[in-house]
Amino acid sequence: MNTSSLASSRKNARRQQLRRKPMADQRFSSYLVFGLASTLCCGTFLFCYAIILLAAWPLITSNYHHSARTGADAVADHPLQLKSVVKQMRVPEKVKEAELRLIDEGKEEFEKVASAFKQKFHNLRANHGVTDEALLQEAQRKFDLQQQSQKDQKDNLRHIADVNAAGGAANGDNGDGSNNKNNNNDASRIGFVVLGMHRSGTSMLSGLLVTSCGYNVGGPLIGQAFDNEKGFFERIDVVLQNDEFMYEQGVSWANNPISFDPEKALEHYNTKQISFKQGKRALPFLNNPNNAPWLQKDPRMCITLKTWLHLLNNEPAVVFTYRHPLEVAMSLSKREENFS
Repeated sequence: MNTSSLASSRKNARRQQLRRKPMADQRFSSYLVFGLASTLCCGTFLFCYAIILLAAWPLITSNYHHSARTGADAVADHPLQLKSVVKQMRVPEKVKEAELRLIDEGKEEFEKVASAFKQKFHNLRANHGVTDEALLQEAQRKFDLQQQSQKDQKDNLRHIADVNAAGGAANGDNGDGSNNKNNNNDASRIGFVVLGMHRSGTSMLSGLLVTSCGYNVGGPLIGQAFDNEKGFFERIDVVLQNDEFMYEQGVSWANNPISFDPEKALEHYNTKQISFKQGKRALPFLNNPNNAPWLQKDPRMCITLKTWLHLLNNEPAVVFTYRHPLEVAMSLSKREENFS
C-alpha cells in the first residue's frame, strides 16, 4: 500500500467518525445569548415604560370619563371633576390657575341657567294651577272613574242576564238557550256580528276586533288555510248550522241564495224539521251575557241572519264589509276550482 492510499483511507475514516458524532442541540433557546447590549436594551425599554405609566396614572384612575353617576348629581359634580383633573395635570401653575378660573365661571353660568329654568317652570305650573297635590288628586279621580265604570258594566251585564232569564220563563224557553223572542227593548248590545261576502275582508276585520279589542269569539273555530293564513274566526257549529238551514231549502251560499226564506227556516226549527244539533251548541254561548262582548262571523250570516235574530235573547250590533263585486269574483276564481 503506497503513501497516497494510506492518506486517503485515514481521511475516509475521519469523515465517518465526524458523521457519527451527534448533532448539536438546535432549540430556539440556543440562539438567545443575553449579552451586555441585549440587557441594556431591555432595561431601557422597561424604564421608559415605567416613566410613561407613572405620568399617565392620574388620567387612568380619573373618574371623569367613567363616572357611574347620572342625572342632576352628575351635572352638579362635573365642575369638581374637571378641577380634580386639572390639578393633577403636569402643566405650569399659571395654566392651572387659568383653567380653574374658567371652570368656576362656567359653573356660575350653569347655575344661573339652571336657576332661571327652575323659576320659569315653577311659574308655568303656578299659572296653570298645577301642583303636586292637584296632580295626585286628578290621578285618584281618574282611577275612581275607571273603577266605577267597570262596576257599572258588570251591573249592566248582570241586569241583562236577569232580564233574559225572566223573559225566558215568561215566554217559554226552547231548552237550547233561545226563546224565539230577542229582547229588543234593552238598549245594551252584548254581541257583534260581522257580515260580508266571502273574500271581502270579513276575516281581517274579525281578527282585528278579536286580537286588538278583546271580542270573544268562542270555539271551536275553523283552522287556518292557504287562502287565509291567520284564520277565519268562524265557529264551526254556526257554519254547519247555517248550511243546514240552507240545505233544507235546497240553496247554498254559492247556489241561488236569494231563494232562502228566513221565516221558513224558523218554521223548520220550531217544527223540529231540522235537527238544529249544531245550533244547540252555539246558542248557549251567544245568549250568555258573561261572554260579552262576543263576536260572530260567517259570510253565510248574510243569508240566515234574520232567522238567527229570532233565536238570540239580545239583538247584536252589525257591521257590514264591502268589497267591489268584481274583485270578490276574481278572488273566488283563484280559490274555487269550478268557480264560474
